[in-house]
Amino acid sequence: MRNYFLLEILTEELPVSYIYPAVSFLKEKFINFLKENEIEFKEIKEFFTPRRIGFLIYGLPQKRKIRLIEIQGPPKNIAFDEKSNLTDQGKGFLKANRAKEKDIIIKKVGDKEYVFIKKKVGGEDLKKLLSQFLPNLIRDIPFPKRMKISENLTFARPIHSICALFNNQIIKFKVDNIKSSNLTYPHRDKSFKPIRIKSAKNYFDILRKNGVISLYEEREKIFYQNLEKILKNFNAQIIEDKELIFEMLNICEYPSLILCQFEKDYLSLPQEVIITGLKNYLHALAIKKNDELLPYFIVVTNKPFLKDKKAIEEIKNWYERACQARLEDAKYYFNEDLKKPLEELVEEEKKVIWIEDLGTLYDKTERISSLIRILRDEEDLKKIAYLSKVDLLTNMVREKEFTSLQGIMGGIYAKYFNYSEPICAALYEQYQDLPKTVYGAYLTIVDRIDNINASFIKGAIPKGSYDPFGLKKQADNIINTIVTHNLDINLKELITFDLELFSKLNINFDKEKIKKGVFSFFTERLELYIQEKNYPYDIARAVSKIIWFNPKRALKRCEYLRRLKEEKKEDYEKIVIGQKRVRNILKGINFEDLNINENLLIKEEEKELLKYSKEILKNYEEALNNEDYEKSLNYLLSLRLYIDKFFDNVFVMDENLNIRNNRLKIVKLIKDIFDKYCDFSECVI
Repeated sequence: MRNYFLLEILTEELPVSYIYPAVSFLKEKFINFLKENEIEFKEIKEFFTPRRIGFLIYGLPQKRKIRLIEIQGPPKNIAFDEKSNLTDQGKGFLKANRAKEKDIIIKKVGDKEYVFIKKKVGGEDLKKLLSQFLPNLIRDIPFPKRMKISENLTFARPIHSICALFNNQIIKFKVDNIKSSNLTYPHRDKSFKPIRIKSAKNYFDILRKNGVISLYEEREKIFYQNLEKILKNFNAQIIEDKELIFEMLNICEYPSLILCQFEKDYLSLPQEVIITGLKNYLHALAIKKNDELLPYFIVVTNKPFLKDKKAIEEIKNWYERACQARLEDAKYYFNEDLKKPLEELVEEEKKVIWIEDLGTLYDKTERISSLIRILRDEEDLKKIAYLSKVDLLTNMVREKEFTSLQGIMGGIYAKYFNYSEPICAALYEQYQDLPKTVYGAYLTIVDRIDNINASFIKGAIPKGSYDPFGLKKQADNIINTIVTHNLDINLKELITFDLELFSKLNINFDKEKIKKGVFSFFTERLELYIQEKNYPYDIARAVSKIIWFNPKRALKRCEYLRRLKEEKKEDYEKIVIGQKRVRNILKGINFEDLNINENLLIKEEEKELLKYSKEILKNYEEALNNEDYEKSLNYLLSLRLYIDKFFDNVFVMDENLNIRNNRLKIVKLIKDIFDKYCDFSECVI
């Protein structure tokens, strides 16, 4: 099976963010098509450039494999009458399967005889199957936005051609009015005339000769080879940015690198400004030596046949002029921003709407300041909260190419205005996924809690993959930051207090409903986080259900619970079984009053259970508060003897309603004690 199949869709230039998801969809759906049809293959290579997406697959058969299958029909006594003639049901079965009476086999299934037939399936020509499958595959490629190509076709960009070849044969089909062919187009610098692909096998070689490197890994190899030659002259390195390099290699069909430079005077700007300006405005890489920026940058041009030195110089000059214009703007913004102290900008926040109907940026600053005081009441932290959003009003961050420097510029400006290092660092890293400093951690936690509450109030609640404001990521970052920095933070307290602050803005929202929704959201995120830390799903659920609001303690409880399961398996299982029994007994029962009437205690076992529960409760809670989870689990284990005696000798559902309810309250007390650690009834044994 040395057959090759090629699919190439040639379009106008696709946005970089569209390319890889589109080709991944093509590859995945095509492999699924092969699996569903039981078609084997050796290897598939996806390829993509700004103008073409597709794949080349090797090792396909000419036809689907033929195999015999056995099809069961009706029972024999229904397929045949008493004279052994076929009934209407028997004839219908044969007709539906295009079989004859001689093909029937009688087989026993259980105690009953059934009719069967053996049937050949498969054998279809693969080219025919492909011609039927491919049009819808191409139509169904998902894109964030689509444009109308014709009356009946939408796509990300206009389609110029579809090349579909099985070895040297065209797989014929149409997508709207676009016919498949064996034609493609070379690099635009080579020619605008089509080229013929005589064999799918030779596709990559033909394109290489025509200035197109369609395989990403080959473009990447060429890029790094040329990059190494350039950097060798300076004994320097690039500022590593995988996202930028991926983008650079997907705005070209052949990566030609050009070294450019800018005036040394601009090196007086913060490195972050220069690097960001080069990245966002020119898709260019900055160069460093010994952690110091050099006045050079590297660009990728889509020019495979560029050898004319004069033409290269013209391209280089264009990039350098564009870079100078951008850095000159940045220098102006930077110097203007340094004329106004940061604290003066706080008042200006009152004029800036943060979110429609949710107050100003100043209101958000006020909430952050109030929230952070709950965590730690320190002067530096108060100043951090107070200055946390001022850089959003600076000239630099307001400029489109530099908006990604929010927070970072706050830290840089704070340094220029001689604020302490902890303040500068916290402001600088507040938007990072995982701040390095504790003060940065505090700021990012309260800021993101406020963001999540605001989104829930506005109704922008994550549902499935719909998460327009990235709340899942923000919640995950909060949890990870708390765990990494080992912070003993009560999220419930912060969320509740923050919602109280929102209500003071005279916003009309159901506070209890929002609170419940945010609590549930964090419970789900913590449960997934714990699972990602390689704890069993049931332990993750049992713990997060009870103590979702303290990720640090939750993770620690999981560790001790897992240890109990591994080291004292029998004890663990008895606790779990007992708590499942307790949950079932209490199902649907609610008490307004949980006071236990000791005068109604008749059996010795219920008296002993109640007495011992009260004896250990204070010490048990103290152990939990001190995070001594081994000790707290031992207290729960010590209860087992009394619980077993209670259930063995006391009939809970007594006919006397008062006695029954009193005993149910004892059961509820036991459940509440165990639930202080986790919901053991969620554990699987």
